[in-house]
Order: sequence, then structure tokens, then C-alpha cells
Amino acid sequence: APAWKSADELKGWGNGKYEAMDYGAALAFYQRALGALGAHPLWLSVAPGSSAVRSRAASYRANCAAALTQLGRMAEALREAEAALHEDGVLPKALLRAAHVYMSLGEYSRASELYERAAAAGAAADGASGLRMCAESEREMTRVGVELAALRRAGAQCGARSAYHELSARLEASCRRCAHNATLRARKAELLAVGGRFSEARSLCEEALATPDASGPSHGALWCYTLGRVLYDEGELVPAAERLAGALGRPGTPA
Repeated sequence: APAWKSADELKGWGNGKYEAMDYGAALAFYQRALGALGAHPLWLSVAPGSSAVRSRAASYRANCAAALTQLGRMAEALREAEAALHEDGVLPKALLRAAHVYMSLGEYSRASELYERAAAAGAAADGASGLRMCAESEREMTRVGVELAALRRAGAQCGARSAYHELSARLEASCRRCAHNATLRARKAELLAVGGRFSEARSLCEEALATPDASGPSHGALWCYTLGRVLYDEGELVPAAERLAGALGRPGTPA
């Protein structure tokens, strides 16, 4: 069908722009490809052959999610990744792209589930690689939590300790590498407070709470909890209790 050919040509132009790291232009071509595919006679149909059109739409949406991720527009990337799964929930490309987006956001449980589904759908190597990355990231987050708790127990003078500076350097590097991982940034805020840098810690929390995030309701709960911990470390017990109570029981609140 002409719509199919036109859409595929536009996708090809988008791939060229993506490879050239012109992600805005790539996104525009992928969106145009979706628009062209919408003219296909089997678009939104349940007739024989329509599943191929939906799979192609899922592939284009996964491409959109990839470009949006590169542009740092994570809320939109997540919406496109989920839309790709809605179009074709067993397409390995769609499953892997959605997993990558969740991985970038630090949502390791959801990412692991999607990597498992991708492996079962035929992307065994990529799925297994993603699962290893998730497991490694979760182990690192556990280590950070343990070290942070040890520093908190050590008291307010821990800022001069080598352990504090080592953990601070690791978290800074991790935050640069995983710029959209809210859990890492929240740990950074807690560490700033443990080191007595309360103003910086509060600013980080308040900025995050004022900014909508791709992870939805869990984002607010995480930062409400983190601000509560920061205020507690600062000795502001009443506002700390209010923040911690506000986070209690909400999805995304750390255990």
C-alpha cells in the first residue's frame, strides 16, 4: 500500500537523522511516519493483516521513544514506549525500548519484567543483558543505602571522613551517567544532608517536587520521603514528620 511505503521511507530518513545524533529531526520523521501509516486501509481495523500494521506502528512508536529519551523528554518517552506496547505487546523491539526507558528512570522492577518478556519473545541476548544491568543497578542501590545508613549513624562529622567523599564521588558519577534516575538523585540529597549541606539537600528535593516526572505518582512520594529525611537530619522534626507521613503508604516510597 502507498501508505506503507511512504511511512517506511519516512522512518528510514528518521533513522539517518538518529544515527547522525540529530534526535529532534529523527523524532519529527518518526512522527510523520506514524501519520503516514494512519492512512493505511487496515489502520484501526481488526481485519486479517491488521496485526502487521499495528506491529509497524509499535516499531515507529519505539523509535519515537528512543529519540525522546535522547532528548531528555522522559515523560513523553515513557508514553510512547507504553503506546508501542499497546500496539503490539509481544514485539521484542517495543518491549526492549520500554525496558530501556524504565531502566533509565530507575524503575528496575518494571524494567526487569519487560526484559524477561523480551527474552521470551525472541530477544534472548538483549533481554538477558538488560536483566544483568537491572540486577547490577539494584545491587549498587542497596550498597549505597547501606553505606548511607552507616554514615548517618556516624554523626554530623562524617563529612570529613573518606567514606563520605568516596560515596559522594560515586553518586555524582552515577547521577551524571543516569541523569533521569530519580532514586539516585534522592540518595544524593540524603548524602548532602548527612554531610551537613542541608540547604543544597533541601533545594534538590524542592526542585524535584516542583517538577513533573515521567514516573508519575511514585515521583512525588519518593521526593516527599527524601525531604522528610533531610529535614529530620537537620533537626526540623515537625516538618520532617509531616513530610514522612505524607509519603507513607504511597507508591514509590522507599521501604
